[in-house]
Amino acid sequence: MIRMSANLPIIDRWEREGYEWKHIEAPIFRPITIPANGEVMISEYKYEEGVLINAGGAFDDPNCGLKFRWGPETLDTGTTFVVSRIALGLTRPEEISYALVPPHTPPGIYVIRIPSAWKWESFFELYVINTDSVPHTCIAVGYLLTVTNKKPKVWG
Repeated sequence: MIRMSANLPIIDRWEREGYEWKHIEAPIFRPITIPANGEVMISEYKYEEGVLINAGGAFDDPNCGLKFRWGPETLDTGTTFVVSRIALGLTRPEEISYALVPPHTPPGIYVIRIPSAWKWESFFELYVINTDSVPHTCIAVGYLLTVTNKKPKVWG
């Protein structure tokens, strides 16, 4: 039997407890202008529990990246992932992420990938951010979430 839980313990727990859950996949392939030293909200979700399975973005400058906010408010760290910091290895060891920069990408394209799972409760927000003093462009961004409202599965 093939399981769609991506081998994540939390999803296995939802299965054992009989909760309905689903994946939300959202690739966005359109330019998004990010203001100087600013951010643009990409998405917001409200569920009892969720997991960010992975996320990534492509930008026109290494001073851009992704920011997550999640609840409850007491757990929110406003975690940010900026291409230039990750390329230099300036992240905490438990934060699995990587950056692709030229010559591994086309000239002027800077990519960030976060392949590690992040558990959240009550809400999740994803932003593209710019830490530079001039506006920049997010070329593409995408993510995969798994969510539940802890409702029992209905069989039949």
